[in-house]
Amino acid sequence: MRYRAPKVELTRSDAELPLKPDGFSSAHSVMVMFSANAASFLWKMFEDAMTLRFAQAKSAGFAKKLCRAGISFDKQAFSSRHSALSGIFESSSGENADNPGIWSASSLLVLLFQTFAFIPFSGTFSLTPRLRCSVLCIFCLTVSAFAQLDGQTRQYAHDVFKQLIEINTTDSVGNVTTAAEAMAQRFRDAGFAASDIQVLGPNDRKRNMVVRLHGSGKYKAVLLMGHLDVVEAHREDWTTDPFQFIEKDGYYYGRGTQDMKDGDAIMVTTLVRMKKEGFVPDRDIILALTADEEGGKSNGVDWLIKNHRELIDAEFVLNHDGGGITLENGKPVLMELDASEKLYADFRLTSTNPGGHSSLPVPDNAIYHLADALTRVQQYQFPFELNEVTRAYYERIAATAAPQRASDIKAILKTPPDMDAVARLSKDAVDNSTMHTTCVATRLSGGHANNALPQMAQANINCRILPGHSPEEVRKVLEQVVNDPKVKVQYVGPLGVVTDHAAERTSYPPPALRPEVMKPLERITAEMWPGTPVIPSMSTGASDGVYTNAAGLPTYCVSGEAIERTDIRAHGKDERIPVASFDRAVEFYYRFLRAVTTE
Repeated sequence: MRYRAPKVELTRSDAELPLKPDGFSSAHSVMVMFSANAASFLWKMFEDAMTLRFAQAKSAGFAKKLCRAGISFDKQAFSSRHSALSGIFESSSGENADNPGIWSASSLLVLLFQTFAFIPFSGTFSLTPRLRCSVLCIFCLTVSAFAQLDGQTRQYAHDVFKQLIEINTTDSVGNVTTAAEAMAQRFRDAGFAASDIQVLGPNDRKRNMVVRLHGSGKYKAVLLMGHLDVVEAHREDWTTDPFQFIEKDGYYYGRGTQDMKDGDAIMVTTLVRMKKEGFVPDRDIILALTADEEGGKSNGVDWLIKNHRELIDAEFVLNHDGGGITLENGKPVLMELDASEKLYADFRLTSTNPGGHSSLPVPDNAIYHLADALTRVQQYQFPFELNEVTRAYYERIAATAAPQRASDIKAILKTPPDMDAVARLSKDAVDNSTMHTTCVATRLSGGHANNALPQMAQANINCRILPGHSPEEVRKVLEQVVNDPKVKVQYVGPLGVVTDHAAERTSYPPPALRPEVMKPLERITAEMWPGTPVIPSMSTGASDGVYTNAAGLPTYCVSGEAIERTDIRAHGKDERIPVASFDRAVEFYYRFLRAVTTE
């Protein structure tokens, strides 16, 4: 029997349907993240099958089936909603750069669900129960696939994050112990035994917090690692107070929002969540929140390894201080796992002079000598070089890069490499640091009086050295580049000791990729960022992994924060992280860590 499809109209007004994320309740909270591809598909289905423009629809076959099932719509009744949804879809990438299509997909799904499953229809015909049931099943499956944070966990993570940001943990005037004690109290409040929580360190300001979530003991423990200290930040340099947790324009602002109190808050939240759920992992999970990764003389990881290794001994280490999702114009392009890192080294350039009265200037001036030396360092570029990790990294990202970038990447992978392509890629700060050892001036001082010729001028040169090269090798290169006997190049050691010769050690070789890390990472990434490749990479920075790897604890930097390639503000002015990125990273890490510690 053939049915004629009569006209139907919704009884609820368009204004009452939630088209913006503020109007969502539980439905939105579990659907806030959705891929751009899914949003695009849903929009086309909505546009083609729901506005009676079946003649132009690419999915005309599906539309005819809807008509045969007894469904048709009044074009006029839907026109205003169609326009509104178009606006949401068009603007979604701008309002939600962390995940394009996020609101539009949610709006479409909620609208479709309400339209098909709950909203009564006027007229002589309505949807059959069977079709409504089918739509409801599709909706529920979608919700399940993209389930997000519950409100309680989100608020807890927010509160921990805020608490940490507002505790000053800089080396100059801050106190890491205060932050360590605050996190220890949170674990006590969550029901962790006092014997499983330790706050200890070399002095009153630089204590570390170590906590253990007991597992079944089937496997040796995993160590989670993060530093509590942050780099210096001056109020006059920022548009907000760096030690106040500020939320504005969809971002959290504050010193440490990217490096790395976000990660500390995420790991604390994850362990507390697991404890409250009664989760028993297949191995103990140890969390160490430590001091002086950013500087100072009391590095917490080094101190724990030397003095209390039994507290942190593990089969492998997950360091939250690296890795994560790289975004390009809001699109996730890769999930990085830092399997290697560059070596950190500081060098001091010093020029001295007898000085004199400023009314009798001479060409031989300490500041001028230093300025010329710094200009030569600025103009020098260390040789292009790829290692096993960075070559594999570029081979994999070439497949998804923009045409010109992909062409340049393929060109640098050739033997010999195309140096014009190297030069083009080197204009990008991340690529430049990935392909070269880098040295840059970071601090400057000189002179002793406004009316005196300077007797001394000094600058600090911070270098990030490619694996396979030593600080002493780089110091000798800097001497050659400076090429001035009146400028001395010295090495500044980890404890601030200045010597004429540098260390000969090189960065550690990358540890073998473990399946118990890689497989969960690939699976959870595929679930949360479909189509995004997981690519081992070399961190252009440095982390406490230098200590754990040297101690025989294979270390991998893994996190779930999604950051724009052009918005890396760690150590800089107005450091920030998108609110949506932080929330999603909380959920990612919980799911990832459960997968790592579950057979």
